[in-house]
Amino acid sequence: FVGTEKIINSQDRTRVESELKAILKEELILEAKAQVPEDFILFQSLSSITFEDLPQTSSVNSGNTVINMRANLSGVMFKKNDLFNSLASEKISLDLGESVDLVDINSLNLAFVGIVPEDLIISNDIKFSITGETTILWRTDEVALKADLIGKHKKDIPSILNNYPAITSATATIRPFWKSSFPDDALHIKIEKLSVE
Repeated sequence: FVGTEKIINSQDRTRVESELKAILKEELILEAKAQVPEDFILFQSLSSITFEDLPQTSSVNSGNTVINMRANLSGVMFKKNDLFNSLASEKISLDLGESVDLVDINSLNLAFVGIVPEDLIISNDIKFSITGETTILWRTDEVALKADLIGKHKKDIPSILNNYPAITSATATIRPFWKSSFPDDALHIKIEKLSVE
């Protein structure tokens, strides 16, 4: 570079860089969450953002100086099913083939333990803690349950539910009221989960 260049005073630079970092961080987190596959979960608390100063440039029209910065986000993602089952197995015993959901995963606090890895991508060992309370909800194969209910009489529900140990109780409403058997098409059977107390 040959010529004159505008200089930003240190107070303005510090203020603008701080604002720029906050904006970049928010945008990166939103973009990262939007790119997480549906069966995975990304925790913001187990993410790290690095900032890199880029050469300043001059605005062509206004004659102002532009501060440029690049931000990179690295984060830890978990496959939801694996994480939920791993956490649940600390408190309850799961039979082979059983899986669970955690009702409010956002109630858990995850944090790095010790020194935060400088580069999460190349780290072989990442230590973190999990604190908080949540509710465990057993998963039920709703497709199989609907298939088992097709054409069955309402009184057959208890014997059908023997194949679904995760269901503790169920009630059935069949319309019109004079019918006593489930429809012959699974599309007409609706399963509604009640909230967990």
